[in-house]
Amino acid sequence: IVCALIVFVVRYSHISIMKFTITGNNLCSKKQRDPVTQNFLSQYVQTILYLRLQNYLFFGNANSLVDEIRRRLDQKEVIKYLIYNFKDVPGVDFSIISSFERIKQLAINYNFQVVLTEMNENIYSLFTKNGLISNEIKILRYFSSYDAGIEWCEEDILTLKKKD
Repeated sequence: IVCALIVFVVRYSHISIMKFTITGNNLCSKKQRDPVTQNFLSQYVQTILYLRLQNYLFFGNANSLVDEIRRRLDQKEVIKYLIYNFKDVPGVDFSIISSFERIKQLAINYNFQVVLTEMNENIYSLFTKNGLISNEIKILRYFSSYDAGIEWCEEDILTLKKKD
């Protein structure tokens, strides 16, 4: 049984947990916007990073979420909004909480927002019970659909326009 578990962990940890990654340049919400607003958004949407996750997230692959963000920040990529879509994630183990605590710390240190979307009930419950999703924490936000998460990012960007 121990050997089987080791083989499982090694094999499963090599399966990609990121289905795809895109920036806001190739992504927009379904909300209809006038051309002036759309033009303003186009100047800032490259600061949105969208990661569509897949497969089971566990201690063997959870660190790759942190490593990917650290790599991008080390390369001086400007990230203001980091969106994780959990639609294709059937489950997680407790180690994911530690990974997202580290991502939250990166968000605080590098001044970006983390947006979590489309979690199943079990994952949402785990994040909520461990304090990662709450009304008090503004650096991490949850939306039931990825479109709502993207729209929130766009609306936050538009607050810059209102300040001008």
